[in-house]
Amino acid sequence: MRAHRCYEVAEYAQAVGHNKVFCKGTCLECDYYRIVHQQNANVLTITDNDILAQNLKRTATNAPFNLEFADCEYACSAVVDRFRPDFAIVDCSLGETTVRDMITHLVEDPRIPHVRVILAVETPQEVDKCDKEIFGWMIKPFSADNVIECISSLQNDEVAE
Repeated sequence: MRAHRCYEVAEYAQAVGHNKVFCKGTCLECDYYRIVHQQNANVLTITDNDILAQNLKRTATNAPFNLEFADCEYACSAVVDRFRPDFAIVDCSLGETTVRDMITHLVEDPRIPHVRVILAVETPQEVDKCDKEIFGWMIKPFSADNVIECISSLQNDEVAE
């Protein structure tokens, strides 16, 4: 299948009788993972800041990730349905309540059970207001290079576990 996300096909594979190759150890030990791990990550950026979005689009033209945008909860849900992000960057300027609700919905969404949420903040102190569901944060404004650096560090931490 060459699917990027094991969790999307695992239940189907069990239904047709897979040979239990994946999920026996770490990702690096998994034959399936070794085939697909070089695929680009999907990054969903949730912001209503047009300047931030345009800058990220401009700097991400050759980035090693696929990029989509949403500017509200409704648009986010629609994008998640077709895009299945590995990472979701949430702009804290959307407001504390909206950001907290957005993080909760992303983390609990059964369509993307392994999404990693990254906060886009003005100051590091804003990160302290958020729950444990946050996997990383970046200071605004940021570019594709900052996203690559953040994603790489998160993925390296994950593989090490």
